[in-house]
Amino acid sequence: MKKTVIFLLLALLCLCGCGEQSGQKEKQSKKATKEVFAMDTYMTITTYGEKAEAAATKAVSEIERLDNLLSTGKDESEIAILNENGSEIVSEDTAQLIAKSLELYQDTNGVFDISIYPLMKEWGFATKKYKVPSDKTINHLLKNIDASKIEWNNKTNLAALPEEMEIDLGGIAKGYTSNRLTQIFKEYQLTGGVLSLGGNVQTYGTKEDGGKWKIAIENPSNSPLSGDYLGVLKTGNMAVITSGGYERYFEKNGKTYHHILDPATGKPANHGVISATIVSKDGTLADGLSTSLFIMGKEKAVQYWKKHKEQFDFVLLLKDGTIVISEGIEKIFTSDFDYEVVRDE
Repeated sequence: MKKTVIFLLLALLCLCGCGEQSGQKEKQSKKATKEVFAMDTYMTITTYGEKAEAAATKAVSEIERLDNLLSTGKDESEIAILNENGSEIVSEDTAQLIAKSLELYQDTNGVFDISIYPLMKEWGFATKKYKVPSDKTINHLLKNIDASKIEWNNKTNLAALPEEMEIDLGGIAKGYTSNRLTQIFKEYQLTGGVLSLGGNVQTYGTKEDGGKWKIAIENPSNSPLSGDYLGVLKTGNMAVITSGGYERYFEKNGKTYHHILDPATGKPANHGVISATIVSKDGTLADGLSTSLFIMGKEKAVQYWKKHKEQFDFVLLLKDGTIVISEGIEKIFTSDFDYEVVRDE
C-alpha cells in the first residue's frame, strides 16, 4: 500500500482592523475539494483557481472512467476481460499502461512484473482471503510469472496472454491517473491542485500564497524510528509515491506477510527496505519504481538510480532505521533524523 501524507500549508489572512482593510481587495483563488472511492482506495482532489469546481468534478469523472477500464475487480473492465479471454484490443489508456509496464519490466530486469497477479490471488491479497501458499504451489505459479511472454502489438493495441497468465496494473495505475488529472488541471487553467490517490500524492502549481507544497513522508508503523514522519519535501509539480509492506499484510503463526511480492521468489520481498519513496515529475514512473526499489533493496536501488537519475529521486527507509536519499532532493528534503545522501560520483 502506498502511503504519503501531505500538509497543505495555506496562507493566513492577517486582519488588522476594519479601517486598514477599507478599500483593499484581497484576491483569493477559489477552492474545491472532492472525495471518491476508486481503485480500492479513498481519493481526495483539491483544486484552486477560477474553475476549481469544474476541474474537480471533471477529475472525479476521469478517475471513475479509468477505474472502470483498469480494475481487476470489475468484470467488465478491459483488464478483467483480457484476463478472462486471454486476448483483447485495448483502449489507448490501457495500451499506454501496458507498454510502460513492459518497458519497466525490461528496465528493472524483471523486478516490475504485471503478471504477478495469480500469485497475489494465491496469497489472498487480491481477495482478502489470506493464506501462506506451499512452496510447491508458488513454484508452479512462478512458471507463468514472466511479463516478457506477453504478446503486445503497439500498432493495434492487441494484448495476448499465455495460458494461465493474468495481469494487474494496480502497481502503476494510480500514478498514471495522477498524470491524467494534472492534464485536466492545466486545461482548466488552475493555479494549484493537490491529489491524494490512496496515498499517491501529486502536486500541481503552487499554494495560494505562491509558495511550494510541503509533503510529509510517513514513518511506517514497523519502523525502528520514533515519530510520525521520516521527513518533509518542499516541492511543486511532482509526484511523491511511497511503497511499503506496513499497511497491507497479514499475520500467520507469529510471522508477518506483506503484499509486495518479489517475482523472483513468489514471496514477500525481503531485501532490507521498509519503505521506498519516489519523487518524479512522471507519476506513472514514480508509481512503478516505488514498488521496484522496495523489492530491489538498497544496493540495487542505488545502482538503478545512478543510471536513471535524471528521471527520479528517492527516499529509502531501511530495517536498521537508516534513511537514504538521493542527491537530487537534498536541498528540498528536511528531517529530524540523520540521513545518508547518495551521490553519483
